[in-house]
Amino acid sequence: MMRPIRAACLGTATLVTFLACTPVAAAATDTASAQARGKARIITVLAEVVQLTRFPVTPGSVSQGDQVVVRSDLFDEAHNKVGETHGTCTTTRGGADEAEQCLVTYILPGGQLTTQGVYFNYVDQ
Repeated sequence: MMRPIRAACLGTATLVTFLACTPVAAAATDTASAQARGKARIITVLAEVVQLTRFPVTPGSVSQGDQVVVRSDLFDEAHNKVGETHGTCTTTRGGADEAEQCLVTYILPGGQLTTQGVYFNYVDQ
């Protein structure tokens, strides 16, 4: 069962090259050298989900162990395609207070950024 709320949660991302790391923001791995040079770079991209597939443990419900595989195209503010994302999520807690552990890689012209985090309560968002 695919849930459109997942697409909304992964739909917009701001990538920052210093210590921000939330489900829609990623920290670049070159944090120390960017700060040492006195340069910070903010990259804002919009994501449009291209493919999203849920592999449920129990069809029709959200259960521990469910898997989600997602791929999105990334666009700049002028809507030029600048990259893509590839990610997976595993449900760690089902039910009304759902939680999922996710790993998503952003592929951009200057390299790749990988984020990891827990998403909570998609149904309530």
